[in-house]
Amino acid sequence: MLVVLILWYQLPISPGILLVPFLILLTVMNAAGFGLWFSALNARFRDIQYAVHFVILIWMFASPIFYSASMIGGSFRWLLVLNPMAGVIEAFRPAVIGHAPIPWPELGISATMGVIVLVTGLYYFRRVERFLADII
Repeated sequence: MLVVLILWYQLPISPGILLVPFLILLTVMNAAGFGLWFSALNARFRDIQYAVHFVILIWMFASPIFYSASMIGGSFRWLLVLNPMAGVIEAFRPAVIGHAPIPWPELGISATMGVIVLVTGLYYFRRVERFLADII
């Protein structure tokens, strides 16, 4: 779909497009990590299912999807950087369109946070996995 849209809007193909598979991998890592956390917590604590919808809604507005991260400045910038998807989303724009430099520090923080979320999610899920059959 991305290739079709690039051709449709006649965007020049930049070298940053080679970064897109890595960005997709980071997105999948974050989704898998949070999916492991929320599924294990939901099986153990039934009320988590109601909080997950609220967390996802807040997370959507906390991620720079409809706005640029450059709009957030000053004392709140560090909150945006803690969002594991913020650097990935901010890197997608210059990687595909090629209009700005890729924000490597934010992308590095997002990659680190993604690895932490995935590893801790795997660890926690494996730890409670043996009790899930008894709980469910």
